Amino acid sequence: MGSTDVGLRSMGTKMKQKFDKYWGDPSVMNKLIFFANILDPRDRVVYLEYTLTHMYGAHEGKFLYSFLMDDLHELFNDYECQYKKEKSGGGQTSVPSESVGHLSQANSVLKERYLQQMMETGGVGGTKKTELDIYLSEGVVGNEENFDILRWWKLNSERFPILSRMARDVLAVPVSNVASESAFSTGGRVLDDFRSSLTPALVEALICTQDWLKDPTQPVSVEESLDELEQFEEGLQEPANANTNEANPIVCLCLCLIYLILACFL
Repeated sequence: MGSTDVGLRSMGTKMKQKFDKYWGDPSVMNKLIFFANILDPRDRVVYLEYTLTHMYGAHEGKFLYSFLMDDLHELFNDYECQYKKEKSGGGQTSVPSESVGHLSQANSVLKERYLQQMMETGGVGGTKKTELDIYLSEGVVGNEENFDILRWWKLNSERFPILSRMARDVLAVPVSNVASESAFSTGGRVLDDFRSSLTPALVEALICTQDWLKDPTQPVSVEESLDELEQFEEGLQEPANANTNEANPIVCLCLCLIYLILACFL
């Protein structure tokens, strides 16, 4: 923004405005990004309060942390109410007579559930702890190199049936909308004024083909693609000219598909 170049200064000003829109005021930020960090068992809330205090100051950071925790508990309560409705709607399942022999196994399961409930509530007269309280009170998981957070929640879904549902929905939210906007802009380049008669299925096929052909590890080189196309055309024109003057429909179809694919890159 302090550059003497007018173009750079204008670009920096727009970038700063965009940054302040999403990150400048913590009170209007999307809190799902904080919830996703809390639902990461490698972090939870260990570093959250310190990070917010360091970024936004002692007073505002602590206020934002308290505000986030209140919203997180409120979101969990909504999931808990929905889970109880689904569970109560299923009704009671009657035990058939032939399963009486498994009562001892069911009894042991009930004992385990009772002991778990006693640990969660802190005794008969203690205050009941929710899944969220238990999750936040546990220690963080070691930061492994190939740690799979979705697999961790899948393995712990029996312990946290409600919280795992919330984690599944929160962690599925894209961190940025750049990918969706890029898809729309790519569709606009494919379906332009000169090719407005393409069917939706063909437009989808062209966009998907462009995405599949792109190697994320290597940049796309349009010049190399054009050279390959010229060599391909030269190889196809020789047998076509040697036979008759009529065009081979298969060759024409292949050329049309290649031109369409290259048009996506351009």
